[in-house]
Amino acid sequence: MNLMLKTVEEFSQRHRYDINPSKSSYIRVNPKSPNPSPDFILEGSRIPLDTSTTHLGVYRNTKCKVNTKDKIELGRRTAYSLMGAGFNGKNGLKQSVKARLWSTFVVPRMFYALEVLPYSQADLKA
Repeated sequence: MNLMLKTVEEFSQRHRYDINPSKSSYIRVNPKSPNPSPDFILEGSRIPLDTSTTHLGVYRNTKCKVNTKDKIELGRRTAYSLMGAGFNGKNGLKQSVKARLWSTFVVPRMFYALEVLPYSQADLKA
């Protein structure tokens, strides 16, 4: 892993962009043993071990479970943000336009990154 981090560091220097080590962290997914993890070094500083982290907007924790309630809440907030455009009630937009807005904006935000996280039957029923 340290070799991969060294490769990333060299690539970032070659292409002149910075990786902030203070914003970096790692998690152990489904740790089988309580042994401490090795130290990972990026640009001379140690990367801390976390229990949860966010990468590209995808929340991940050590159990690698889908947080269904957060996904539903994100969809609800997205739908509420469209209320000002006439998404609510019968006096606003036509039903066909509402359906198009729903499938274009709300559904993709709720389903974002679900294909990379394992989910169970209980998650599907929630």
